[in-house]
Amino acid sequence: MTGERTQSDRQDKHSRTVPAGKDSTMYHHIVFDIDGTLINTEEVCLKSMQRLILSRQNREVTLEECRFSLGIPSHRVLPMIGMESSDEILAEWDSYYADLIDSAKPFDGIIELLDALKQCGVKLGIVTSRSGTEMEYDPNMKLLLPYFEVVITASDTTEHKPSPAPLLEYLRRTGAQAEDALYIGDTIYDCQCAKGAGVAFALATWGAVPCEGMQADYHPSKPLELLDLAAKS
Repeated sequence: MTGERTQSDRQDKHSRTVPAGKDSTMYHHIVFDIDGTLINTEEVCLKSMQRLILSRQNREVTLEECRFSLGIPSHRVLPMIGMESSDEILAEWDSYYADLIDSAKPFDGIIELLDALKQCGVKLGIVTSRSGTEMEYDPNMKLLLPYFEVVITASDTTEHKPSPAPLLEYLRRTGAQAEDALYIGDTIYDCQCAKGAGVAFALATWGAVPCEGMQADYHPSKPLELLDLAAKS
């Protein structure tokens, strides 16, 4: 604690962020998912999948029917909808995503949060289900990537979320201890990845997919509330 600001005071101000008994200044490594967490890409993801199904299977599906795919690497989604995970089909899906991605922007407060965390001296990372190719054609990455020291994509590990492998790879590369890291994401797969790696999890409620039984450690309602969880150097 600093000054006369007590844990109770913090609870009153951000009751959905810091649970009772938690030290709110403990994480030196804060790691983010991208889609639905840093950038509001839900509609882009769903519409691109909708187009692919119409093209390849000649059937129309609603955006809601595509929602299950959020947070899962593309090559794992295709067999789930009866398609081969081939380079050709992945490239077609990528083309639809690329056509739509210009409409997606960072959530309100994200840039301010990243600026503030950098000033605190916090180490920032990304763990995403996007492939390296999917990172390249998103214009938002030119704005966001300079904030991050380590970026783990689906191209960097053989196992993917909900496996803890991507977060464990982040810990390996940085030398960080699991208890000194916080992962922020928006799906049950993000939560399971964090829990498997022994890393605390904050649910990005501003972009989260509703899911029963998700055991998040923190529930920030706005990006800037995460400042309460950053270790100040």
